[in-house]
Amino acid sequence: MNNANNTALETQQYEPLRLVAKDVQDLDIILSLLQDSLMPVVSIAHDKEKNTLSILANRFCWEVLEENEDDPIYYRVHAGFMFKNVETIHEKNIDQSDNTRILSFLTAHIDQHSDHLFVYLMFSDDGCIRLTLKNIDCTLADIDEPWSTRARPEHLMPENDETLML
Repeated sequence: MNNANNTALETQQYEPLRLVAKDVQDLDIILSLLQDSLMPVVSIAHDKEKNTLSILANRFCWEVLEENEDDPIYYRVHAGFMFKNVETIHEKNIDQSDNTRILSFLTAHIDQHSDHLFVYLMFSDDGCIRLTLKNIDCTLADIDEPWSTRARPEHLMPENDETLML
């Protein structure tokens, strides 16, 4: 990164994320930090023998706040996250054979039951991955240096079709 684009990172003393989730509250934090991540379909790996799901993401750094409102610079970083104890995976509107498709992660929903829980990872274009987990064991780790970008994710509000800047 050049020095002109590095100001917000230096001011905030950016530290790479290394998080582990063992309960629903922790998992909510990890999933919120992944909001607006870009995830190539080819980076989704389900290891049935080890009962894991791993994904490489281009994560938008929501935790780094830009101080220059007139000419904002934002940041992205490569990050990996993994779910352990995955019993089953179901996908909707995600073609694993499309090696060029990039999924845009919007949000997640957790549905907890007494003996297992469902985690719904929701993407743009009505894509969804539903995981059935025995228990929560998830990690998130930034694996590269962040880079600057001028683009900040925007979301359309369905009820009035206005753009909402997050």
